[in-house]
Amino acid sequence: MNKMKTIRKALCILLIFVITACAQKEKEVIDVYSRYENIEEYSNYLEKVNDDNLLTYIFTEGDNGLYYLYLENNNKYFSRTYLNVYLDEDGKNEAYISDRNYLIRPNDYLNVIELYLDSEPSYYALDQSENFKLKYEEKLNYDFFYEDYLDKGAICILYDGKLNDDVALRILKKEYVIGVLTDYFFNNIFIFEKTDDNEFPEIVDSLYQGYLDFENKKIQLYKNNELIIEDIMK
Repeated sequence: MNKMKTIRKALCILLIFVITACAQKEKEVIDVYSRYENIEEYSNYLEKVNDDNLLTYIFTEGDNGLYYLYLENNNKYFSRTYLNVYLDEDGKNEAYISDRNYLIRPNDYLNVIELYLDSEPSYYALDQSENFKLKYEEKLNYDFFYEDYLDKGAICILYDGKLNDDVALRILKKEYVIGVLTDYFFNNIFIFEKTDDNEFPEIVDSLYQGYLDFENKKIQLYKNNELIIEDIMK
């Protein structure tokens, strides 16, 4: 009798192991385009959600037939898509067919490509569009805007609350994760406390400054131009 119980227990353990292994094997890998060499470590933070897709394609015209193609995300979630752009509405004259799965953060835009074209790239299709929530520091909310800085640009963070060293470091880590996933590698981050009377504060008034080193996988947090914390990322 004891032998039969032992066999049943062993079979149960084996069955649980097989089911777990199959579930792990079938786990969907979220495919997003990024030049970061360790993208898989970060794509695990994305979780697919079923929601309306609010991506919009827009373009602006430069000089001598140059066009700038953008995707704008008006969603509260991260959105991923392939972008196909045409010069005619029947889709036969292709202007741009993307081979990259672009991921765009909420309330943001992505400069997809610059093209020299003979006519306006007015017709488009968004292929395999999906929405995702970011399962990393989900409760850490803040506004942001871009600012010109040292010819590379910077991200300015408006935190709705009281800043301290810990919060500032968590913001930098979240921005690092977002940078990896969206392939938007902004190195310089400036952090402010949000106020009602200053929607776009000056960089010189930031309470904290951060540097995201994607090449060497590290984060540096500065206060009053003094390095106070350095941390390693994946």
